[in-house]
Amino acid sequence: MQLRIDLPGLVAGVLGRDHLLVEAGTLAEALTAAYAAEPALGPLLEDESGDLREHVLVLIRTSAGTLNSRWLPDHERPFEPGESLVVMQAVSGG
Repeated sequence: MQLRIDLPGLVAGVLGRDHLLVEAGTLAEALTAAYAAEPALGPLLEDESGDLREHVLVLIRTSAGTLNSRWLPDHERPFEPGESLVVMQAVSGG
């Protein structure tokens, strides 16, 4: 299924666009497809071990609300029609 991934401003500025459209059935497939479509995206979102960086959230917009991917046991959750992803980056420092 076609899935929209909305990107945060900092990432959108690097890539030159604010969203991606990918074909994916699960979160894992969506991330893989996004990294294939935009190779620069992987290092921005994942650390050297392949995990999402500490200050990156991937949220799943569902008909019931928003689901944080960090609450999932893995990235194999199937998407329902109409769902989309939003990537958020926390900005921290002092």
